[in-house]
Amino acid sequence: MRWGDPNGSTTARLSRADASPAILTVKYLFGGTEYDLWEFNQTVSSVTGGTSLGLEGLPLRFLFGELGTYNFTYEISALHDGGTPDDDTDDVTHSDTETYTFHVGPIAELGVSDGGASPELSSNQVALTVNAVNNGPDHALGAEVAIDLTLPGG
Repeated sequence: MRWGDPNGSTTARLSRADASPAILTVKYLFGGTEYDLWEFNQTVSSVTGGTSLGLEGLPLRFLFGELGTYNFTYEISALHDGGTPDDDTDDVTHSDTETYTFHVGPIAELGVSDGGASPELSSNQVALTVNAVNNGPDHALGAEVAIDLTLPGG
């Protein structure tokens, strides 16, 4: 079945886990040019129509309007004539539905390393260095470093 099947249909639905309005633009790339395919906003959460333009295999780009968790459901179906003219009883409908979950949020690549003990302290003192770093590209809001340190007795 091709997306361009005139007897088929597609439905795309978008929702957010927190039930707030979902904002999304879906684009496709063809011949080096990017085209709008679907636009979801505060009032449009579902798009239904005839099958598309034979877009199978073309890269899609999802541009989300806000951070959050999104559920994108895509349904496609096609009606194939069973071969007997004017007889719908041998026709076959093929369909498929898939739901994709996108978690759109800041990206922070965090790292923690042991900087070692300081050898320049007097006896009965211990100093350790712990290096915590955010390699970005976004801020790591709410990130914490917790150390569970057990020293030997004595």
